[in-house]
Amino acid sequence: MVMASPFGSLSALDALSAAQLGAIASASLAGALASSAAMFRYGDDLGRRMEMALAGGAYLVGTALQAAAPSVGVLLAGRVVYGLGIGLAMHAGPLYIAETAPASLRGLLVSAKEAAIVAGILGGYVAGAALQPDWRSIFAVAAVVEVPFAAAAALAWAALAVGLGCVVLQQVTGQPSVLYYANQIFDAAGFGFAAAVGLGAWKLAVTGVAAATADRAGRRPLLLAGTVGMTVALVALAAGFWGLDGGGGAATALTGARQTWVLGSILLYVGAYQLGFGPVTWLLLSELFPLRVRSAAISVGVLVNFSTNFLVTAGFEAGRQSLGSGGLFAIFATLCAASVVFVAAKVPETKGLSLEAIEAQLQGGGRAEEREPLVGEDAPRGP
Repeated sequence: MVMASPFGSLSALDALSAAQLGAIASASLAGALASSAAMFRYGDDLGRRMEMALAGGAYLVGTALQAAAPSVGVLLAGRVVYGLGIGLAMHAGPLYIAETAPASLRGLLVSAKEAAIVAGILGGYVAGAALQPDWRSIFAVAAVVEVPFAAAAALAWAALAVGLGCVVLQQVTGQPSVLYYANQIFDAAGFGFAAAVGLGAWKLAVTGVAAATADRAGRRPLLLAGTVGMTVALVALAAGFWGLDGGGGAATALTGARQTWVLGSILLYVGAYQLGFGPVTWLLLSELFPLRVRSAAISVGVLVNFSTNFLVTAGFEAGRQSLGSGGLFAIFATLCAASVVFVAAKVPETKGLSLEAIEAQLQGGGRAEEREPLVGEDAPRGP
């Protein structure tokens, strides 16, 4: 159906007239023109950080409007809002880099901005090729990707990278998939409800251990032990499922020693998850961010958590059908091994530190000895 009005209902892009398509294509440029002109007068008043925060918000809101647009008018509005973000980012980005980068790196970093833009364009092409002709899904995926970037200008970059990194890795390392198989295997083995109760009790017991030792052992050791244990368990699961049908019968095909192997691997995985990623991720989110943005940061963490969980769960069945159960767990094992590297390289130890000391540490000025006494310890004495 061809739209009679540029503000009519919207069903498919190929039903739009040439004038409507032209308006949609150019609307973002109109937004960019408007924000660029505004920054001529207000750029220095806003400051680079506020300008980048506004750009990130405009990107996110504009993309969400485009994904959910019920009419051509709303789609045009989303394009204009997105364009406002383009103008803001193109103004603030090179200025911020030039003003903060050392002279020896200024040319490289300002020029690298263009490479980042081209990488984003390439990502759009890839998403388009993978999701076409469902253009709404392309914008929906872009909106999810833009969430951390929209928050980044308002939050500390280091804290954001660590906190959201743990949230994403918590989900993409297969936790929903392992529990899915656990229920299938318990049913196939005839264990039924008793096994589910036992698994729940095991999760509770290990979580209790993590809670009792987090302030003694520290956050990093728990995360490292947990991610290493998860990696071992996922490698074992990949081996246990290797060669079995990738369809729904994979779990029911397990018998004898192989079934015992997989059950043991699941218990190891669940225990390792509850020791590390399960509780410690949320503990870190509550500690890493300054008070002024802590509530917003945890809100973003929850949003990213559910968004990532949704994507992993939605793609699970297709991945199992195409890769096989063993191949799917091999991918999860690879991601989990990357999690070990991430924790070792990026996650700071926050045990015993005041929230102010944690903030200073992430900004490069904290000292390890700036710690509050734990319960039962004497307060530190002066020299």
